[in-house]
Amino acid sequence: MKHIEKHIAMWAIAVLAVACSDDKEEENVPQTVKVSFTTEVQTRATSQVVTDLEKDGSTMSVFVGTGSSLSNENAPTAHKATRQGGTWNAMPSIELEEGEKCYLFAGYPYMENSNPQAVPVNIKSQTDYLYSGSGVSVSYAAPTATLKLKHALCLLGFNIKKDNYDGEGKLQAISISGDGFYTEGLLNLQTGNIQGITTGSYTHTCNATLQANGWTTDIPEFFCLPPITSTGENLTVSFKIDGKEYTCPLPKYSMARGIKYTFRLSLTDKNLTIFNNPEIYNLDVTGDQMPDLEFALLKITHTNPTFYTPTFTGYNFMGIAYWGDGQQENFSASATHDYATEAPYSVSIETWGAESISLQNIKGITEIDFTEF
Repeated sequence: MKHIEKHIAMWAIAVLAVACSDDKEEENVPQTVKVSFTTEVQTRATSQVVTDLEKDGSTMSVFVGTGSSLSNENAPTAHKATRQGGTWNAMPSIELEEGEKCYLFAGYPYMENSNPQAVPVNIKSQTDYLYSGSGVSVSYAAPTATLKLKHALCLLGFNIKKDNYDGEGKLQAISISGDGFYTEGLLNLQTGNIQGITTGSYTHTCNATLQANGWTTDIPEFFCLPPITSTGENLTVSFKIDGKEYTCPLPKYSMARGIKYTFRLSLTDKNLTIFNNPEIYNLDVTGDQMPDLEFALLKITHTNPTFYTPTFTGYNFMGIAYWGDGQQENFSASATHDYATEAPYSVSIETWGAESISLQNIKGITEIDFTEF
């Protein structure tokens, strides 16, 4: 009997020891929470920009770092986030132990094996690249975050009026090229800055018919890598209309990320003219109404060795003088031209936005045609 009691006592001690050992192991197991996040795209635009990432199957890159800024010393871990069933799931999952804290950086679309300080971007894919900016803090106590994504590229749009042009006006393509125009670059997901690495050209295929007053919707536009700095001479834009190529220098302007720049143009039987100042839209602006600058044509025949155009006034006025000797000149109020030979010349002056006209001297002028003015 004592032998049996001894064995029972030893068994009880062993069970107690195992139980105590299990309790100790459970106490040492770290308690973790799973980090979750939602996304918000900073735009309400109605053009081809991304407005949200709520569709199941959307993917993006999420990087987890220990600091609020990206650095080579603090290399964040990369995760592929996929939206399924109305929520984002990161692979591998992002988990924090008690007392831990980290920062999230995000970029759209998902780029495998990318560096968050140098995400490859290019305009040939016409992707609306998004970046989250400075790191968003999450912790064991507050494991949920909202990633607010912004647009990394800029949009260039071209709204063409059909003025005094007899053709159909079928826009088939827009091409841009020149010194300082990049087609590939590297995007920093914290700053949004893009370092251009490959220069080249881009052609945007179109299928649109010019309208007398320009387009109010579906204006041809395409993404470009910012910053773009045009000196008025280094970049050119070509338009294929009714099978004919028209080339214009891109007006002097600097273009930044997250902005849409819509340049206004006018097509006549003589030429395609691009106006200097674009309309500027933040990417959360809806509507693409083109301001009305009325077109007018003035024809003057004269015999003067030097010709002085009338003086024009008007808001944002622009004019082009076709001198009648094969030369032409853009002007903003008035212009003069010297001729090499004596002969009658017919000057055609195309204007936009003219409100008044003043002709100071009619000497040598044999005819003035106001019928299209």
